[in-house]
Amino acid sequence: MKVIRSLSEVPRPAPRITAAIGSFDGVHAGHREIMTRVVREARSSGGAAVVFTFDPHPRAVLQAPRSPRILTPLDEKIGILASLGIELTVVLRFDRAFASMPAEEFVRVWLLDRFRPGLLVVGYDFRLGRGREGNGAMLKTFGEGHGFAVDVVDPYLIDGRPVKSTWIRDEIEAGEVRTAARLLRRFHAVAGTVVPGDSRGKRLGFPTANLSIDEEGKLWPGDGVYAVFAEVGEDLIEGAANLGVRPTFGPGGARRLEVHLFGFEGDLEGARLRVHFVEKVRGETRFRSPEDLARRIRADCDRAAEILAAADRKFLFTRP
Repeated sequence: MKVIRSLSEVPRPAPRITAAIGSFDGVHAGHREIMTRVVREARSSGGAAVVFTFDPHPRAVLQAPRSPRILTPLDEKIGILASLGIELTVVLRFDRAFASMPAEEFVRVWLLDRFRPGLLVVGYDFRLGRGREGNGAMLKTFGEGHGFAVDVVDPYLIDGRPVKSTWIRDEIEAGEVRTAARLLRRFHAVAGTVVPGDSRGKRLGFPTANLSIDEEGKLWPGDGVYAVFAEVGEDLIEGAANLGVRPTFGPGGARRLEVHLFGFEGDLEGARLRVHFVEKVRGETRFRSPEDLARRIRADCDRAAEILAAADRKFLFTRP
């Protein structure tokens, strides 16, 4: 996968491309339909399969500070696109000036002046340019006069609903990570560095890796206990994770992610872990005593092991 971030990086002579344009936050099931069409057409026409996307997410600029957290930071998005067969990602710096650019100017500057597009593929809800004036119909009209075709992909339905990033965010925030995985076609994951904890889990008989999440703007699931897979170096280890404030030990605790790795022994401080959320076991609960909590953790681990034994590992996206 090659990544371009400025016009000066576009190779000469202008390459022939089949391209998709969009934010593609989550690269969910609907986005994958778009990528499938791009890759298929690129291979049949002899051009490159290209995605034009934005960084930061347009909502982070246009709706700040109320913008939603994102499903896929840029590096994760690029990795997923590469796994789907995309050969080149053009990252467009999104700011107020970019947002005010007329849609036709964008097409001229970024597409026609630098590439030879044969086909553009966009979603049914695609919008681009000043006042969101650019849509599929506008692109089709413009393309007729400039030698490229436009394919507008219909909504991808699951349970009768169009799959959208907003729906997925709602499910993840509610802790419904199993539903989110159906929509994403993979388990939602977060990554961070293991930092020192207070050893409470170890004293209860369940040592944990305490993660400091360092993916800026990444959406966390809602508080609770989850069955998880954790990438530890090149190993994939089953476990149970608690996300929340640990109310058993008093009010006012900081929100944290603690992961108990089944069968693991060793010191992970300073290591980077990637945690894949498979299914919620239960919500976060305040227990009357540490002993009651320990008994419940044992039951949680047993349930998590059952969930993970039945989990479809094809839903794991592990970065190269």
